[in-house]
Amino acid sequence: MDPTVTVPSVLLAALALFLIGWLLLVTFRALGGTFFGGLPFRLWLSLKKRDRRLETADNLIEQQQFAEALSFLRKSLILSPRNLTPSALEAVVAHHLGVLSRFGTIADSRGIQSDILPLVEGLLTSRLELWRAKIEAKRSAQKVQTKMESQGEERPWVTEEFQRRNEDIAGRLAANRQALEQQLEELCQELLSEPRAPISYPFH
Repeated sequence: MDPTVTVPSVLLAALALFLIGWLLLVTFRALGGTFFGGLPFRLWLSLKKRDRRLETADNLIEQQQFAEALSFLRKSLILSPRNLTPSALEAVVAHHLGVLSRFGTIADSRGIQSDILPLVEGLLTSRLELWRAKIEAKRSAQKVQTKMESQGEERPWVTEEFQRRNEDIAGRLAANRQALEQQLEELCQELLSEPRAPISYPFH
């Protein structure tokens, strides 16, 4: 084969692939990076990774290897998602419900009435509300900013108010995560402990 013909053909093919990839990337960004079930790519990838961890946890639960299963369940939680949107938030909530149900399965399998699982669920619900507040704060600030710009006005207080609100939510998220990590640790210890014997009361 004549190399003077082969080399240009390879270069043209490589250039064509590069242009196709570039066009797909531009289109992807123009649509907000939501080809994957309406989710940002990174979150979609993160959910897929954690779904595999849940599958591993299911197999371990079936084999009654509860300590290992609990480790995978903790790693399956998504506590700091990026680029949150309302649809992305709902996907995270659905995923967390799956994780919580598996904690419940372990509790039932071991005959344990968990006092901590409802606390973990409450902290995850609180975290959900904080994420929603963060999305709404950003949306409101952008809406006001766009309106001011269309009217040729400048109002720095809009940005300052958003920053204050964002800092407040970030602080509450940090406190929530700290409490959540502590309760998850206690939940795992509880689920691996010996089931409490039922209390019997003597008859008189």
